Order: sequence, then structure tokens, then C-alpha cells
Amino acid sequence: MKEWLVPVGILLISFFFRVIQLDTAFFGPEQAWIAQTSLQLAELQHFPTHMYPSSANYSQLPLTVYLTFIPWLLSDSVFALLNHYLLLNLLAVGLCWWFVRRYWGLYVAAVATFVYACMPWAIFLSLRIWPNTLLPPFVMLWATGCGLAFAERKPGWLKLAWAAAWLALQLHISGILLLVVLFILMWVYRPPQGWRHALIGSLLALLPALPWFYAQFTGAAEFGLHFATSAGRHGLQISFEQVIQFLTARDLAANSLSGSREVLASRLDFLQIAGPIWLILYLASLIFVLWRFRWAGDRQGPLYLLLFLWSVMSLGFTFFARAHYTLAYYLPVLPAPCIALAILMKRLAGTLSRQGLALSAVLLVLCILNLNAVWIIDQQSNEDIRREDPGSHAWSTGDYTPPLIWQLEIARESRRMLDAGDASELILVFHVDKGESSEYLRWSFEHHLRGHRVRVLDSKQAHLLYPQGTPLFLWNEKESDLREELRGDWQLQLKVGPFHLFRSDSEGRPAPENVFGDRPVYENGLQLVGHDALKCEGNWKLHWTPGPADAGSGPMHFFVHLLDGSSEKLAQRDLRVFDPGDWREGDRIVTIFDFGRNLQGLPIATLRVGLYYFSDETNSYLRGIDAFDGQGRPRQYAIDIPLERPCV
Repeated sequence: MKEWLVPVGILLISFFFRVIQLDTAFFGPEQAWIAQTSLQLAELQHFPTHMYPSSANYSQLPLTVYLTFIPWLLSDSVFALLNHYLLLNLLAVGLCWWFVRRYWGLYVAAVATFVYACMPWAIFLSLRIWPNTLLPPFVMLWATGCGLAFAERKPGWLKLAWAAAWLALQLHISGILLLVVLFILMWVYRPPQGWRHALIGSLLALLPALPWFYAQFTGAAEFGLHFATSAGRHGLQISFEQVIQFLTARDLAANSLSGSREVLASRLDFLQIAGPIWLILYLASLIFVLWRFRWAGDRQGPLYLLLFLWSVMSLGFTFFARAHYTLAYYLPVLPAPCIALAILMKRLAGTLSRQGLALSAVLLVLCILNLNAVWIIDQQSNEDIRREDPGSHAWSTGDYTPPLIWQLEIARESRRMLDAGDASELILVFHVDKGESSEYLRWSFEHHLRGHRVRVLDSKQAHLLYPQGTPLFLWNEKESDLREELRGDWQLQLKVGPFHLFRSDSEGRPAPENVFGDRPVYENGLQLVGHDALKCEGNWKLHWTPGPADAGSGPMHFFVHLLDGSSEKLAQRDLRVFDPGDWREGDRIVTIFDFGRNLQGLPIATLRVGLYYFSDETNSYLRGIDAFDGQGRPRQYAIDIPLERPCV
């Protein structure tokens, strides 16, 4: 009974340093998509056959959703999902204890499991609703199956090893390295009927992938590997920086999910000192494990070969180490270096006595420093949130997401007003071109609001949206400017950090100074209503209403030409049309065209306005936009507006 106090104590420590981060957990676009899709599965609304495209450019397998829907059967809170992921990662810690205790004894199990439980990146990533985060328990099941099959000569357990490896691969492509190690072990030790057991385990594990294969067959999902996407613009280059960072937490402050970088960097300076020590210990452990494999017997040999191959798996991802999110690629490596280090520590403690005890004390101090780093980051993040510090990551909607507690507070107030009929929808106002920011808040709040409409208004492009009904507008003061013309009738309902939640009365729609008599309608239903006078300062307002919402429509642009009496172009302004996927019936939109120059004195006789569109916006910028025919006329219908005066 006393022996079990050790793993229970380690699990409690591991649980504590994970659960304290619930309020500041990362909840971005992928997390919202997985949460919403798994909720729909739990409510039997939708059965997913595949997930969103991965960075390697293929539609991900749906195993993540199949594993995530379980907590929705018990609770409708997003914290249930987070705790589900947390418990699965704690299961990996417990399996680590069982695996190491079985083959290397109590001392090695205690050291290895404690070091594993204290690794900062493993702690931080254990609360992210993400395919990678689900890897650790399957990795440990794989290791357990390998140990029983190769070290104890029980080939039937190969079913578990192969099944766990294939399931890990379905979660993330880094799981392929588990299969590589299995192939090597099978080739070296050739267990009886090994391939038969491998086939059975593989077929069982591939059952959850059958919907994905069906989606591939029907064309609903895509499969096209493009690894350079993960490597970044520099292509495939070997870099050990991310491996070192993952094992030593050397750059933990810069890549923390929330909190002020400058403050954290100074408070975590000690990690810069601890980093080289960790690295030396890990390298020495790896060499020692390889040496032990050379002299080990039939029982221990497979274990040391497994441990060595398992430890060097991370080298396969040095090609893709270009961003901090790729740290999650190394989760399959854990806890191999921790086990190797514990084996070395046992040898040193047994042969050097006092020196071994001193090294054990050093290792304990290093683990405490790692836990202290986690504690500091959590406390700093919560302090930044309480003080609403504009210098913290919590205020950014570019690479970071708002703290989950902020999202839920905004969602609660929005949902209360929407359910009561005091508001008709939620509209997010911010710059759309900041990476994924245009989608992460939309996906997050579509999940939080459960069925209420959410759409995006790009504050960078000059569209003033006047919806039908009584909308709510969510605006981040740090990420975007807000035109006074748009917020004139807005009433502040809630302020959380940089986020302002406004309620708008849409009755105050501006009327155009000039109304089009025929109100031209384009093929997509977009209708021009009228326009204001052309201003000599260089801007012009077009009033229009959208057609039916069409999320699949390609990007469209307005063009506005200022022509002289001979139809020669004097100036031009193109603007992307308000996203067709966000159109709603009854909207009135005013688009402001800024020509970027003073128009006073130009012999402007005609103003021409029209549309062009294309299917691939990104590539079109590379090859040019073919908006005109051979005679220089717009390809889409345009109207000419004669001007009595060039500008006013």
C-alpha cells in the first residue's frame, strides 16, 4: 500500500498543475470546431466522416471527434471537454508508472513518472482540445503492448501495440513514427505469428477510419500531402532548436498561451540556466540506453531498443520545426527521455552513492523549477486578465485567443439577450486578414451561443453594415478601428478586457443622397440602392443590399472608375465586397470608396461602378486579376453614373 502512495502523489501533483489552467485554456478555431462537431454527434444531429484540413493539406480523420463527444453525454459545459482531455493525459501518466514499474522497478518508475508529470510542454498542451493532445494515452498503450509482446514474449499483445499505433496515426501524422518503431522491432525479433497479430490489431484500429475512407471515395474529403506547409516558407531544413526547446522548456515564456511576454521573460530567466543541464542529462541518458542495449539479454534487449528508438523519434520532426505549435508534434516522444533519464539515475545512485544522491537532488530541483514555471505563467496570466493588462496576449486576436473565461462571459450576456428577444444576432467586428482571426471568434461563438447566428464585419474594409432587427456587435478595441458612422446608435452592454459588446437599433439606417431609379440587380442578387455625392476629399459612398446568403460563393470585388468626358480613366478604387457567406436578407450596406487622393480639379464626367469575381483569391494575386475583356470593358455588368459636378 505504501508503494501506491508514490503514483497517487505524482498523479495529484500532475492534476493540480493542469487543472489550475482551466480558466485560461486555449480555445481557438480548431477547438471550437471539434467541440461543436462532437456536440452535434452527441445530440445525433450530425455524424462526421472527416475533419478540417491539416497543415499537411489533407482532411483529418474523425477519430478526435469520436473521442471528444463522450463528455457531452454527461454535461453541456466546455469545461467538461477540457477535463476529459486532462483526464486522458493523466491516464498517460498512470500508464507510464505501470509500464516502467513492471520492467525497471520502483525507483525508476518514481523518477520517470515524476519527471514526465513535471514537463511544462506536456502540462500546457494537455488542456488543448486538439488531435495532438489525445496522443499520450495511445502512445503509452503502444509502449505497453510492445513491452508485453517483445520483452515478455507474449505476441498476442502485438494487437494492442499495432492498434494503438494506428489510432495514434489517425489522431496526428506524427503517430507514423510508432509504426516505424514497430516495423523495426518486428524485423529484429520476429515474434511467432507476429504479422497475424499485427493484421488483426490494425484492422480493428482502422474501423473508426472507415467513414474517412468513404468520404475520400465520394470526394467529400481531400487527401494531398504537402509537408512544406508545416515547414514554412523556408522549405525543409533540419533544425534541432524545437527539440531542445520541447525537452528543456527554454523558450516557454515567449510561447506561453497567455500572459505578458516581457514580464514572464524576466521571471523565467532560471529556465535559461536549467536548459543546458536538462539537455546534457538527456543526451547522457540516450547514450547509456544505447550502451545497455548492446549488453542486455533477451528480456531487457527489446526494451532498451524500444526506448532508444522511441527517444530519437523527435529527430524526424526537426524538418518541420518552424513554429511553436509544432511542439505538439513531439508528444509521441514522451515519456521516453524521462524513462531513459530515470534508468541512468538509478545506475548512478547505485554506483556512486553520495554522488548519485546529489544528482537525484539536482533532478528534483530541476523538476520543481519546471513546476514553478507553470505556476508563474498561470499566475501571471490570471493577473493580466484581472488587471486587463493591454500588454498581455489576452488582448490579441491575431496569434492568440481571448481567455476562455472572457469568451464565456461575453457569450453568456449575448445568449441572454438573444434568447430574450432583445437582440437578433451577434456580429464580430475586426480585421479579417489577421491569420485565422476571421474564423476563430466566429467558430468559438457559434459554439458558445448554440444555434444563434454569428457573422463577421471586416473593419479594415470600408463597409458599414445596417442589419434588419437589433444586432449585437462585438468589437476589440486593440485590433481594429471603428467608424463613428457605424457606431452612432450603438449602446454598450458589456466590456471585458479590450472587447466591447454593443447593442444597435437598426432603425437609423442612412438614406442615400441619390437613389437609383431602376435599382440594378446583379446575377447573384446584389442590388444597388443609391449613392452619395462624390466628395472632393476623395471618397464616395455606395448604398446596396445583398442577395441570398451563399457561403460557397467566390470572393467578389467592386470596382469604381472615375472617367472624363472621353471615357478615359482618371482614378480607380477596388474593394472586396462584404463576404457573401455573411449576407442576410434585409441588410443595408454602405461601402465607402477612398481614392487616396484629392479629386479637386479633375475633369470627372462619369462614375462607373461594377463587379468582378474569381474562384481563388490567393492565387489570383500571383497571376493577376482578369477583370476586363480585350477592349478594356469590365467583364461583369457595370453602370455609368453621369455627374453634374465633378465633386462636392
